[in-house]
Amino acid sequence: MSALSAAAVLFLVFAAAPPAAAPARDCGSKGRLTILTHYWAGPSYSGLALTRESGQCARRSARREDTIVGFIYGSCTPPSGEGGCSPPLEIQNWPACKRNLHSYKPPPGVPQAIPPPKLTTVRGVPAATFEGDPGRLEVYTGRTTVVIFASGDTQARAVADNLQKAPTSRHGVTASQPLPPPARGALEGKLRCRR
Repeated sequence: MSALSAAAVLFLVFAAAPPAAAPARDCGSKGRLTILTHYWAGPSYSGLALTRESGQCARRSARREDTIVGFIYGSCTPPSGEGGCSPPLEIQNWPACKRNLHSYKPPPGVPQAIPPPKLTTVRGVPAATFEGDPGRLEVYTGRTTVVIFASGDTQARAVADNLQKAPTSRHGVTASQPLPPPARGALEGKLRCRR
């Protein structure tokens, strides 16, 4: 499964799930610390409570870099006749070995089907926005790609400025510290996943 189709599946799981009274912990976040640093915006952000925390593991091991962990803030009610809706704010944490800037480059000889990401910088590290997808911001830090889905570009940038180490992580930074630079080879798609 490609990184982008996995993102779509994860989004559908989150969008269709009813809000939980407390974070739903599974996968690498069962109180264990994982090797991948997870970032979140805290227990609430700008009046939006953390309503769901979830993970998707390829091999069901928190000791490997195959965990995608997401944090959803707020809830939504689907319009009448619709099957789902997007939450007001979602932060996904992907292994940089599986999702990175190189993921958006077509194979040699294949034309670029979608506009390439627009590069920017957030808290001293590379980041990207995507034409036609307002409110989506990817931040490349350490061995983690943090994907933010917000109501617009301004909110996504504000959330990125407040990213901090989640309780499921051993290492990380506070919201007032610069983010660690991407691991060598991460942006080029050359970073190997740890086992």
